Amino acid sequence: MSIPRRRRAASAATSTDHPNGQNQDHELQSNGEPKRKPPKPKKKDRKAEATEPATAKIPPTVSVNGTTQEKKSWGKLASEYQPLERRYLLEPLFPEKRLTVFTGKPGSGKSHLGAFCLALGERPMFFPGFEEEFAGDPLARMAAAGVKMDKLVVLEGVSLSLYDGNAKLLQIFEHYKPDVVLFEKLNSYIGALGRPKDGEVIETALENLCKAGSQKNATIFGIKHPGKQAGNILKGASEWMEVPRVVYEVEEDKRRKGKRRIIPHKYPWSPWPAPQEFVIEGPANGPGKVRLLGVANTAVRDAVRETPEEEKEGKLLNARKYFRRVLGDEPVNYPVVANGVRLEDFSISTLKRAASLDGVKITEPDTPGPGSHSTWQKPDSWLPLEA
Repeated sequence: MSIPRRRRAASAATSTDHPNGQNQDHELQSNGEPKRKPPKPKKKDRKAEATEPATAKIPPTVSVNGTTQEKKSWGKLASEYQPLERRYLLEPLFPEKRLTVFTGKPGSGKSHLGAFCLALGERPMFFPGFEEEFAGDPLARMAAAGVKMDKLVVLEGVSLSLYDGNAKLLQIFEHYKPDVVLFEKLNSYIGALGRPKDGEVIETALENLCKAGSQKNATIFGIKHPGKQAGNILKGASEWMEVPRVVYEVEEDKRRKGKRRIIPHKYPWSPWPAPQEFVIEGPANGPGKVRLLGVANTAVRDAVRETPEEEKEGKLLNARKYFRRVLGDEPVNYPVVANGVRLEDFSISTLKRAASLDGVKITEPDTPGPGSHSTWQKPDSWLPLEA
């Protein structure tokens, strides 16, 4: 029987696919049998899998209220926590590995207090900002405070943004391994290129600084001027107060010349430290050294402290001068004293604060009622007026 022409052509073509003239699919094995392709893996039967019992790992469990429950990945029980170890650079004022911010008016002693903190470190580091050269007053303050000058690393002229340069800060900390760090002008390192110092920039920058101190075991201090906005402990209070773990206001005691106070406004745990009193010992016109005196007496502090408006316009001082003109050895009825509020343009509250500051004797009537008034009398001795 003859093979059709078309089938002969196909057979001839397949016989030349292999150098030996054989089809590659039918090569012979060593035993003379033709080679076969390995069988294809069987497809998984999804329906069968759905009916089979689950063989996955049993999730971790915890005991909750006497019952065994699956442990969730988004939270944990309070019993799994360990109590926080409270460690201090100087107990109870300065917790370790935290960000502490000093704020206060110019001349209150913030920079001297910062130098005092650097002297507590074995490997201190100083970021001086860009307002003054380190070789000037900062150098003299550090030496007077007893900072280890052969260990102090000064990052003068180093451009650093705490907002978007956190990697650079971590590299610096990793290289020098400081234990105490001071940012003399903290605001100099907050900004971001091309962005205003808004709430997001401030919060992110301060959070980066907190994390860097925690990761690299450094206790960080920053100095921040409060600004001129009335009522602010820190300018941009909501941002500047929210992130730092410790905030202290530094102020002079106007009743006792030379005495200063550290007033806590934020602290990471209870109880808060009491306000502390300190002095700066040294030459009158040169840098000095901070000496802590212990707990400060602030019983009358809030009663006599000027509001920003009173300070700006000198109203509290005017009220004190007014008392010296009006009050004598004999008691004066309240209506006569209060007349000064209209004539001198200061408020009743300012008048009472001035009386508290100078120790004016106020006697309430025995039988309050219409026509009865308190009497006001000068103190045994007037406190000196501040210039």
